[in-house]
Amino acid sequence: MARGNRRTRINATGRSPTSRFARLDHSLLNSNAYPALSPNARSLLVELAMLENGTNNGSLYMSVRDGAHRLGVADLTAASRAFDDLAGLGFIEMTKEAHFRVKAADTSRARCWRLTWVPGPGRKPPTSDFLTREP
Repeated sequence: MARGNRRTRINATGRSPTSRFARLDHSLLNSNAYPALSPNARSLLVELAMLENGTNNGSLYMSVRDGAHRLGVADLTAASRAFDDLAGLGFIEMTKEAHFRVKAADTSRARCWRLTWVPGPGRKPPTSDFLTREP
């Protein structure tokens, strides 16, 4: 009698306890807007998708400086351009603007992002804005 590996078993909620993954749909990868992205913007899209855990879409905090660090580039302008490309083509949407006037705050000061192909908070359906935008 074969015994299954404990890590591959499905728990009571129907989920696998092994590891998380970053979801990039084929509709996203085959869209007309995706080939227009720069390599930095594509890498940043994967980094933002890695932050999403199934319940926090719309609360993905990432600053330009953090994005540059995750991309491995020293130029903050390149990271800022990657954010602008993703937002301009409809892959991400800003939900909260950055604020730096607060000296000591409990909230994050970085920009807050939402992935448009993933359902949002409060069971909002995905908008998939990148499907309607042409480069």
